Amino acid sequence: MTDYKAAFERERKARKISEQQLETIARELYLKNAEFKAQCVDLESEAAQKSLLLTISSYSQDQLKLKNLLPIILMEMLKLGHYPFGIFDYMPIHDHSQRHRSQVHFNPNHSCTIDGYKTDSQPLEAVINNATVDALYLHEPVFTENPSQQLDKQGKLLLEQSHIQRMLTFPVIVNQQLSSVLFLFSENTEEDERLINVFSSALSQLGHLIEHRYNEEKLSDNYQRLKDTYDELKFTQRQLVQSEKLASIGQLSAGIAHEINNPMGFIKSNVNSLTEYLPVFYETIAHSELLIQQVNNQDNKGVEASIHQLQALWEKEDIHYLVDDSKTLVNECQQGIDRIIDIVAGLKQFSRRSKHDQEAFDINECLEEAIKLAHNEIKYKATIEKSFCESPVAFGSKNEIIQVFINLIVNAAQAIEKKGTIYLSTVNTDSRIFVEIRDTGAGIDDADVSEIFNPFFTTKPIGQGTGLGLSISYGIIDSHDGKISVKSQKGKGTTFSIRLPTYRQEDQIEP
Repeated sequence: MTDYKAAFERERKARKISEQQLETIARELYLKNAEFKAQCVDLESEAAQKSLLLTISSYSQDQLKLKNLLPIILMEMLKLGHYPFGIFDYMPIHDHSQRHRSQVHFNPNHSCTIDGYKTDSQPLEAVINNATVDALYLHEPVFTENPSQQLDKQGKLLLEQSHIQRMLTFPVIVNQQLSSVLFLFSENTEEDERLINVFSSALSQLGHLIEHRYNEEKLSDNYQRLKDTYDELKFTQRQLVQSEKLASIGQLSAGIAHEINNPMGFIKSNVNSLTEYLPVFYETIAHSELLIQQVNNQDNKGVEASIHQLQALWEKEDIHYLVDDSKTLVNECQQGIDRIIDIVAGLKQFSRRSKHDQEAFDINECLEEAIKLAHNEIKYKATIEKSFCESPVAFGSKNEIIQVFINLIVNAAQAIEKKGTIYLSTVNTDSRIFVEIRDTGAGIDDADVSEIFNPFFTTKPIGQGTGLGLSISYGIIDSHDGKISVKSQKGKGTTFSIRLPTYRQEDQIEP
């Protein structure tokens, strides 16, 4: 009996110990389970927060429009804060008059049901009256307790059916301007401060992204406007270059006409002389043909008579002189025609519009062409002295370079009052071609030298210069990656120096 009681006591104590251990284990499991649930909630919250941040970051990656992104952000915030519903206002920063009020967005995960306004039902338009919205448009989040006074009739109905305690207002600021406002309606009297900070930080990030994209678009627009302006300026420059060409031709036209008129004059005179010689040649040929027939017919008397007639005609008309003079006249006509062809060809090439395709060209040839076209401006006032190197080849628009040389040579001739000299020289190095045009003219005042390349600046009398020649010349040389400079001494003359890159075939990349 004693053994039975002792055994029972031992069993009772063992059971009590087991129960205590089981209770301890159960308590530990309960605490672990609660901790696990809390961790799950935290993980879900962190995942939701990351989802919100990823949604906002998609604005910069997917190039979504803000108006289309705001409903997604609002829904993420509703789910994250377990809010029943919310709305947003969207205002383009470039035009606030286009303000857009969204429909009411309901949280599909929320247990609250509102009669007639469930998630899939017809959405509400507006909730907040505009006067209240305007008063709430601050640059910081605003929390309004019992917000019924800020709501319209439909909004008050929603509050009555959903037990809303607070309205949370979150602005999105871009370039210190309000871009949008999100309104969240909460059933709680207090909010999780950490969650509010997440919302504020996320929407601040969104504002920076919007600002960045806005600045990018603005920069792109400005670039396009600058490009359009540049293209327009390039077109205007081409027009000015062409106008200056025609102006140069107009300025040289009288001299060119004189240059053409001179050979035409002696060509006409020579043709008149040849016309006078033709009857004599015809008569001589007729007597010669008759003599040949008489010889063939063995008409000795006729042959003798024809020979006497030919001799008399030869002596009377001096046929030897006429033949030699005819050769001279024909050669002179040919030279005159070549001179006219040369002048016209030069004018035709110079006056045509430059092609976009550029070419390699000889600087010496350009100077020679310019001398020909400006010859009449030069010949009465100056002599040309040339010192050219061998084969100074540049790359670009040959016609534009000729235009520069014509302008400088004509200016040099006009600077010489009575009689002087224009010196032209070229020097060729491995990388540069140096061209110098120097005159012994009146020179330029020191005060004018620094202004000489400015548009519309001219030292010539009114009506004798546009002030564009040297400015356009400067632009042409600059577009050929060259430099042009001037030195002048009053009363002693002026020197224009041009530096251009030497053309090397290996430098040109084949298309």
